[in-house]
Amino acid sequence: MAIKQEVNAPLILTVGIISAVLLLVVSFGTEAWFIREERDEIQDKWNKSSNVELTELKQAQIANIHRAGPTTVPIEKAVAAFVQAGGKMPAAAPVPAPAAGGKK
Repeated sequence: MAIKQEVNAPLILTVGIISAVLLLVVSFGTEAWFIREERDEIQDKWNKSSNVELTELKQAQIANIHRAGPTTVPIEKAVAAFVQAGGKMPAAAPVPAPAAGGKK
């Protein structure tokens, strides 16, 4: 009995396609894993490092708030501003009342 030596083209094509698909899946999976690890590493570095400029800005703003004193408006002034606007909320902050002894 003679042995046939024919090329099995469909089998070779199927193995080639499956190999190519698996290669793509492994490549994309490896790249996604690398990107996730890189993002985690960058996030860890940001969490561990202190932003000196931001810290100084926050401290300056807190000092400015404490230096300015209370930032509340008495209810009488708020009601007066509301009445002057005709029952609508004013678009800008109300102008403070002039000091005592000034023109009205």
